[in-house]
Amino acid sequence: MRMKSGYFFVSMVLIIFILSINLTFVQAACSSDSQTILKLSAATNAHGAIYSDSVYSTSIWYNTIFGTDYTGASPHDCSANNMVLRLSATTNAHAEGPTGITSSYTNVCYGNLQCTERTNTCDTGESLVATLSATTNAHLASDDSIFTNRICCKAASLGGAQWTGLNDSIITTAQKNDLVKLVLTGSGLTGNVEFKIYEDLFIDLEVLTKTETAQSSDKAFTYWTANVDAGEYYFKAKVISTGQEVQSGNLVVSGAESNSPPTAGIDVPKHGAVYAILPATGKAQVFFNHTSTDRDDNYSIKWVFGDGQEEEKTNCIANNCNTTYEYTNTKFKTIKLIVTDSRGATSSITRNIMIVNPFSTLYPFPLVWNPLNEEYKPTQNIEFNATSSYAIKSESGNLYCVAGNCPQQTSDATPLIIANDASNPDRAVNNINFTWTIDGNFKKSKFGLDGASFPMLLPTQGKHTAKLQAFFEMAGQSLASDEVNINFTTGTAAGFCSPDRRIWTNPDGSIVQTVGSDNSQYCENSIPNCCPNNYKCVAGVGAGKGCQDNTAECEGIVEKCGDYTEQNKCEQNSCGAGLVGSTEYSGNNCGEIIIDSNGNSIFPNCGCKWFDDPTVSDDEECVFYKDYTDVFNPTAPVYYCEHSNTQITECSGGKRTITWTGKIKDQNGNVVTNMTLVPDEIESECPASAQKIYRCGFETKLPFFGIVEAIIAIGVLALFYSIRNTRKRR
Repeated sequence: MRMKSGYFFVSMVLIIFILSINLTFVQAACSSDSQTILKLSAATNAHGAIYSDSVYSTSIWYNTIFGTDYTGASPHDCSANNMVLRLSATTNAHAEGPTGITSSYTNVCYGNLQCTERTNTCDTGESLVATLSATTNAHLASDDSIFTNRICCKAASLGGAQWTGLNDSIITTAQKNDLVKLVLTGSGLTGNVEFKIYEDLFIDLEVLTKTETAQSSDKAFTYWTANVDAGEYYFKAKVISTGQEVQSGNLVVSGAESNSPPTAGIDVPKHGAVYAILPATGKAQVFFNHTSTDRDDNYSIKWVFGDGQEEEKTNCIANNCNTTYEYTNTKFKTIKLIVTDSRGATSSITRNIMIVNPFSTLYPFPLVWNPLNEEYKPTQNIEFNATSSYAIKSESGNLYCVAGNCPQQTSDATPLIIANDASNPDRAVNNINFTWTIDGNFKKSKFGLDGASFPMLLPTQGKHTAKLQAFFEMAGQSLASDEVNINFTTGTAAGFCSPDRRIWTNPDGSIVQTVGSDNSQYCENSIPNCCPNNYKCVAGVGAGKGCQDNTAECEGIVEKCGDYTEQNKCEQNSCGAGLVGSTEYSGNNCGEIIIDSNGNSIFPNCGCKWFDDPTVSDDEECVFYKDYTDVFNPTAPVYYCEHSNTQITECSGGKRTITWTGKIKDQNGNVVTNMTLVPDEIESECPASAQKIYRCGFETKLPFFGIVEAIIAIGVLALFYSIRNTRKRR
């Protein structure tokens, strides 16, 4: 009986437990004030009341309409976007839609709802909350059986949480100290969003919490600098008002830091624009808008206005950092934008504009479109181009185009028309003299298109300068323009090598020391390989790759090109014979500019070539050469001086003598027999036989080894053997 009583007792406990669970589920399914949007006096043709009304029994519930409980705090508080409708009183009220304007009506709001009054049907994604008999002073219903004015609502929803770069592209990896973006997408977003970052470990570790106000109804974001240890990280984004939360995927943060520099960009002013000083203000107003970017850092910018004034802007990922400036003085201006990221990397860009006074004078404007200032050119063959240059004459408040392709009007807020000058029908650049100076040595001065545009093969890679001044004269009035200064860089698509071959510069301006880089991409991308003398380029990435010491193979063995006995070693030239720093290079005055009798600029490059005379058996050798190029006429025949039988004496008394025999050859390797084709200067630089004497280091002699030194040496040896014999006996 006791056992039966025990069973009965246990059974009753189980039944009560099951019933309690069931009651819990039932209770959860029932709605409360927190889920009540508003109340009605009946299901149809009713008056309305607020959610807390104790008289009306018909409720419109959030969880019934949308299928889930609203879990946010204070759901009935009003925000910018969550108005459902408006009531004439807190109970026994008439209603109007959420856009109603009756001043005595009260707003009825709810949680994350976005509501619109529509006629007949709700849009896709919306749910019907109530219907109205009219747009205002209306009765209500909980269904659409009578009234056609519908209150259609949609609940804010979360789309996803993503890591992005500052350009909004989705990322899965980042470098240490990169600035990244945490983005929450969705619909109906409003209020504050909490972002929590975690490190994905066995027990997830919270790293940082940040709160931001949703920037729009479909996006909320914040920024994070990944100044953490290498690892995998994720974040959770929660809408505080609703409790809705979503988790991102993992971001793999590398332990190595690699900063991507910013990119400077100017949208306004345009290159070559002209602005007029207005008589009413005495100023020319110019807008400055930029398009700069940075993939992994916040950045600041500096506007340099070209008249001694400048302006700095900070936090440019959040602010547009544009500005306006007013000029009071005329003539040519070089505008510069300098962008600096939070880790100190910089980028810059320039534009040239002209400021004119409609009551003043003549303005020649040398406008260079190629190369642009601060531009990187992946070639040494440059087409200099200033054909867009022009000249403007001002007279009695009017502007006239007197030469070149002038703009049709000024670019300021109150533009002035630039009319063609009837008294000067020939407005081509033929009337403009262009005077260029390239790298301080190469000069060119001509009228018209011949002076405005020409090719030039720059003899070296790296930093270059170009200066241009325009001269224009008309009807006794003449004026020289301000000088345009262009700084640009030449190289290859991969970058360029320094003259001593110790530094590789990438197109973005970042530099790599070739010795110790452990990466052959920095020495394989140029000819000759970008390694200093006595270093060779070893292919691959990792330890022992890149520029490696080759002294053992070179020292005392390879001093000149003729010391190479194998074709591949001659062409690879890892010992640097015939190049900068070598005996042959310095002894032959390589790299000096030659101005020939016709005024042409000729530049000799030096190096090693493998010579193989097919007409003579066993006539193969590595020879030194000088390659002569007409820099202003890259298509002209290339001649080179080939040195053979090179002999270099030992250093004696601080001097060495180098002797050789020379042959002038064309670009096809044929010996030139018709010397009338060869500029005199090249012929004089390449005699059939020659010698030069140049300074060298004094040889170091060993100190005198006399009787005293001999006695000491014998004593040390005797002591050594005595100790050794003693140890053996032991």
